[in-house]
Amino acid sequence: MIGITKHQILITINSCIDQAKTHYTKPSRNKIQDLLSQHHEKDVGIRWITRCIKYLVDNGFLSRQVRYVHYDAGQILQLPSLFAFKFKGANYLFKNQVLGATELLKSIIAFMKKDDNRWPAKEFTDRDAYRKLWAADQQRLKRLRRI
Repeated sequence: MIGITKHQILITINSCIDQAKTHYTKPSRNKIQDLLSQHHEKDVGIRWITRCIKYLVDNGFLSRQVRYVHYDAGQILQLPSLFAFKFKGANYLFKNQVLGATELLKSIIAFMKKDDNRWPAKEFTDRDAYRKLWAADQQRLKRLRRI
């Protein structure tokens, strides 16, 4: 069980994803703060958003890729991170009946079946832990789709 702010951050990040074109999004912490204030009437600080995102990444709900631009003069500029949902995060949204979670979950399953190459494959090739659970998860997902 995750807290209400983390739940709202997951919904906000999911709503930022353009389901038809990309599997990731790159909102800044300030943008997440603005969207939480507008759509969830939740006023939280940037530091709390950072901690919530760290929790979601560490517990397998999201993956995060930090991005930098290196200029020729030696300057380094940090860009907003790329966020992509992992199976656990998409399944959480699906169970909570969040709009767009079904399409997200279907695209992750398509990747797991090797039908979609957009998702970051490094996480799945480094660890084979998901393969042990794949058969049970696949049966459970088939039952959920029938409901």
